[in-house]
Amino acid sequence: MNFSEIAKRYEENSIVQTSAGEKLLKLLNIGEFEDVLDLGCGTGKLTAEIRKLTKGRVVGVDVSEGMIEEARKNASDVEFIVKAAEEIDFKEEFDVIFCNSAFQWFNPHKALERCFKALKPGGRIGVQAPAKKNYCPNFIKAIKEVKNPR
Repeated sequence: MNFSEIAKRYEENSIVQTSAGEKLLKLLNIGEFEDVLDLGCGTGKLTAEIRKLTKGRVVGVDVSEGMIEEARKNASDVEFIVKAAEEIDFKEEFDVIFCNSAFQWFNPHKALERCFKALKPGGRIGVQAPAKKNYCPNFIKAIKEVKNPR
């Protein structure tokens, strides 16, 4: 899917994603000075909400240039980067990684490996994705592997 083509109208069509993301934000309980990475930030609507929760560093990453263009309009005081989740190269920089309605588009093994490198010791990651085998088999497989490590 080409998200750059739908970026300008994404917010009006993403009611379910936004609602789920708001719940995920509450569950993560982001602290006042925590550094947060919004992985697959899309148009930055929820990134702007993250900015309101913390005085720490907030970074939004998305592979779509069109989404990042829109995100910069929604949250001008956030650092935005055009990059695939599998290519992020942060080293122990974030207390929290927020990933809402995007994980299903990633290579889960590569993305999670990069996420764990990006987290500070004791950091946490919150992922929300459609947990349906026909829509997101890589997410279902990753959940099973985490629940039943080899």
